[in-house]
Amino acid sequence: MTIFDPARRPPGRRIAGLLVLLACASASGAARAQAPADKQEALGLLHEGNRSFDAGDYQGALSRYKQAYARVPSPKLLFNIGQAERALGHLVEALESYQRFLAEAKDAPAALRAEAERHCVELEKVTAAVDVAAERGGAPVAGVQISIDGVAYGATPLAHPVRVMPGTHQVVGEPGGGAAPVVTRVEAQAGARTVVRVPVPLVAAPAPPAAADSPAEPSRSRAAPVGRDVQPAPAAATAIATPPAPPGHRGRVGVVARADLDWRLAGAGGAAALTFDVVEHLQLAAGGFVWPASGDPIAGASLGGTVFLSTGRLRPLLAGDAQLYVSHGAHAAARAALGVTWDVTARVSLLLSAGVEHLFGQVSVATSKTFPVPAIGVMGRI
Repeated sequence: MTIFDPARRPPGRRIAGLLVLLACASASGAARAQAPADKQEALGLLHEGNRSFDAGDYQGALSRYKQAYARVPSPKLLFNIGQAERALGHLVEALESYQRFLAEAKDAPAALRAEAERHCVELEKVTAAVDVAAERGGAPVAGVQISIDGVAYGATPLAHPVRVMPGTHQVVGEPGGGAAPVVTRVEAQAGARTVVRVPVPLVAAPAPPAAADSPAEPSRSRAAPVGRDVQPAPAAATAIATPPAPPGHRGRVGVVARADLDWRLAGAGGAAALTFDVVEHLQLAAGGFVWPASGDPIAGASLGGTVFLSTGRLRPLLAGDAQLYVSHGAHAAARAALGVTWDVTARVSLLLSAGVEHLFGQVSVATSKTFPVPAIGVMGRI
């Protein structure tokens, strides 16, 4: 059987062969401590598990093997448990059982150990390892309770990486001492080791209670002594470290500079505006522009807005603005565009858009009232 097709049955003779191993386990110190009744019951459970395994009832076999191990914890039984878990598709659990078998059953037959080693290699390729540690200011922090997907794995430093199936997992670090849990989501890849560093915040120490006024000595905090300057005591400095918040855009003032290409690709105009991010998805802008209509620059002013269709560093957008040409007479226009911005940093974004502009009055040098307006630009937030 291979781990990629768990419906196929592993060799039954390997499982049945462990009956002899368990029967001979009385030679070990752990087995000598077991009562004869426990040994007999464990052998009976192992027989039942083997029959279930040969019949394809892997869940029943796993249950019997675990019951047998509870009666007589012979490490050789971990091979049986690993075989059943692998057949059920419980790949992380199977890998752990095989590893424990190799570590604890030193006197197991070489053939069984070789097969367990082969399964370990295969399972490590289709599962992922998550290496979790806690840090404060770049230094390791011990005693932080770690859980992954709701399963507790103990306090840092963890003895070894945690094995998980590939995919998205939630890592939670609980520093204790009044600090809030730190939650991190991680994408684990098959056959890879993912490192997670949980940032542990500093928690401000509680202020000492104020000393009560002594009846024998009046409080000096009620009135300043005559003729002396009283300086307030400096407040104790505290540092509270919290995980950094994702860069947002709400309530921020910025600027945008844009190059509008001549629709005949004969040149380019320029536009600049002040912007204000009202909310994360809405930005208002007011500014001016110069448009190279038929090679004759025309200046104007604009007022408009941009709606961002999603969040993240790459944001599609829908923009529109009203324009007023002031060269060659006053002429109104409107522009609408679809585009995308990419946040290079928290303050700087690149802009790419394609739009259409319509003139409501005839500009003498313009050849058309409606024409495409591709544009590239940069946005900055203060």
